[in-house]
Amino acid sequence: MVEPKKRAGRAGRRTQEERSRSTKEKLMASSIDLLKQRRYVGLRTAEVAAMAGLSKGAHTHHYPTKEALVVEVLEEIFRRTQARAQGRIDAANSARAGLLHALVEDAKEFFLGDDFLVTLDLLMVAPEESLGMQVKKLAQQYRYPVEKAWVAALVAAGHPRSRAESVVALTYSIARGLGIRQLMSGT
Repeated sequence: MVEPKKRAGRAGRRTQEERSRSTKEKLMASSIDLLKQRRYVGLRTAEVAAMAGLSKGAHTHHYPTKEALVVEVLEEIFRRTQARAQGRIDAANSARAGLLHALVEDAKEFFLGDDFLVTLDLLMVAPEESLGMQVKKLAQQYRYPVEKAWVAALVAAGHPRSRAESVVALTYSIARGLGIRQLMSGT
């Protein structure tokens, strides 16, 4: 069987899917950085495109509205925090120690960091409108399973379910409260 000849100049050329994925990754990285710095009100899609080294048209092709962009950004943030939490759970389980410490570190990282502040900011923009509702839906889709995973890890480590649920709820509530205090005090 004879192999078909490759066209000259095609070697190493990326497919449309690869180019599209690369463009979205650049837009996502720029958007996350700018959203954490400037929050929703200060986010300008033209600046996102410029920071990503792309045209405004390329940006608009992938994200026709600011809301569409921000919702996907938040979903990416939640995916990352969920993966980090699962990594902490897995590491603590394999070490057979430090599960409570890992839970506290996970809560501190999320609630005292920019990820939670971005979430709060987006909820405050329009809590009962489309954006606010999508933020709530994403939080339910990504953050609630993290809490459930911590409870399951504590139960697997031998803690009674009711105590595990209380420990996770209290840890997250304290960290959430400290995150809100941090936001209000500006420190």
